[in-house]
Amino acid sequence: MKKLLLSFLLSLAGGMGLSAQNVVSGTVIDKEGNPIPGAKIEVVGSAEFTITELDGTFRLETQNPAKKVKAQYVGLNSKTQTVVPNMLIKLTNSHIGWNVNIGFGGANITGEDLEDNSMIPAYKLGVGVEIPLGRNWWLMPSLEYKLKGTKFEDKGSDYSEKENIDLHYLQVPIMGAYRLNFKNDMDLTFKAGIYVAYALKGKGKYEEIYDGRTEKETYNLFEEDVIKRFDSGVATGIDFGYKRFTVGLDLNFSFINLLEDNEDDLSIYNGAMFFSVGYRF
Repeated sequence: MKKLLLSFLLSLAGGMGLSAQNVVSGTVIDKEGNPIPGAKIEVVGSAEFTITELDGTFRLETQNPAKKVKAQYVGLNSKTQTVVPNMLIKLTNSHIGWNVNIGFGGANITGEDLEDNSMIPAYKLGVGVEIPLGRNWWLMPSLEYKLKGTKFEDKGSDYSEKENIDLHYLQVPIMGAYRLNFKNDMDLTFKAGIYVAYALKGKGKYEEIYDGRTEKETYNLFEEDVIKRFDSGVATGIDFGYKRFTVGLDLNFSFINLLEDNEDDLSIYNGAMFFSVGYRF
C-alpha cells in the first residue's frame, strides 16, 4: 500500500511539473519601464501566441513546453527571450522605417467666387520615412507627386463650355502620427501636419461648342501668370495596417491663395482627397 501511495504521489508531482513548464507568463515593458499593452507574445517554433493585457502582463498555456518566446510591437524592436518564470521583456525603439504608396481620389479648387466648377480625378505617388519618437508616436515626412486641379462646365440650349485645370505638384508633407496596435498584426495610424508643394506643371484645356462649331485651346497656367507655383496647407489622414501592408485615406486643404494676380481680391484654394494602398519596409 505504501509503495502504491508513493508511486501515485510521484506521478502526481511529475504531472504538476510538466503542467508548470507548459505555462509562460511575464510582463512586457518599454525602455522607460512603462507596460506595453497589445504586444504579441509568440512561442518560437510554434503558432501559439497571446497578447499582453493593459498592464503589460501575459499568460499563455502551451501544448508543449516552450523554450523561447518572441515579443513584438509595431514601432519597437522585437525581442526573443528564453522562457523563465515570471519573465520580464523590455522592448526598445525600432530603427527608421520606409514606406511607399499609391493613391487615387479627387481634387477641386474652391472659393467664394467660383461657379460651375467641380472635382476632377486625381492621383498620387509617394515615398515616406517613419521615425519613431516613442511608444505609439511617430514623425512621418514624405515626398509625393500629386495631380490636383478642377474643371468648369457650362451648357445652354445652343452652346457648351468646358475647361480643365491640371496642376502637377511635388509635395512634401511633414506629419506627426499616433499608432494604435491591435491583435493579429493590425494597427490604426492617425496622422496630421502641414505640407509645402511646388507645381512642376500647370495646364489648362478649354473647349467651346457653339452653333455646331468646336473651338479648343490649351495653355500654360504659369506662362499666363494665372496660378502660383507654390502651395502650402494642412495634411491629415488615417491608415489601417496589416503586417507590412496599408490602406488609407489622405486629405489636403490649402491655406494659400492660388491666384497670382489678385487685384480683384479673389481667393481660391486647393483641396484633395486620396484613397491609397502602401507597403512598409
